[in-house]
Amino acid sequence: MQGWETIEHLLTRFWIENPELGNRFVVPTKVRLINRLYFTGIIAEDQVAERIVRHARRLESDLARSSSNAIRTLARCGTHGRLASFASKFAHFHNAKGFPMWDKYVQRALRNLREPGFNGWKWTAPGTNLAATYDDFRKQIIALWKHFTALDAVNVSFKTIDAYLYLKGHQGLRTSRFSAELRWACEQFPQLWVAL
Repeated sequence: MQGWETIEHLLTRFWIENPELGNRFVVPTKVRLINRLYFTGIIAEDQVAERIVRHARRLESDLARSSSNAIRTLARCGTHGRLASFASKFAHFHNAKGFPMWDKYVQRALRNLREPGFNGWKWTAPGTNLAATYDDFRKQIIALWKHFTALDAVNVSFKTIDAYLYLKGHQGLRTSRFSAELRWACEQFPQLWVAL
């Protein structure tokens, strides 16, 4: 294993070995790992972790049931808009099959697909029903998963869809160097990069 594959593996293992959200020692580590590895822009990590611990019981239930209320609760643990990307990533590592990851690159890719039904996550201002908009986003990811499955082109999982959208979201950007995550995705899923 190398690069992002190693990081993914370590994060997944840490979440499996430490599933509880009421632990005041484990949760700050989870917040720091997601924030710093995925550059989610959280400034007050300790405050976010403290709020997650405070809502642990509800969050654990919502995460286990794949309820998008978990995204809303996690996002409200800090500045509402800033934590939307963090919330999807934090939830993803608790329940990868129930919570696809969202970020600006995935958003750009979904918009650029220009296919009916693939519009991206239409999250706007605070006060918006974040749970409902995340449900819409998740439905689009599931539709894309079904599309790839029907083509039978690649072994499709949410991770594959995430890598595809992440790569597609970077397509056309003027960047002199790839990030480690982008390099990993290109190496891990070369057939997707060629397909783009």
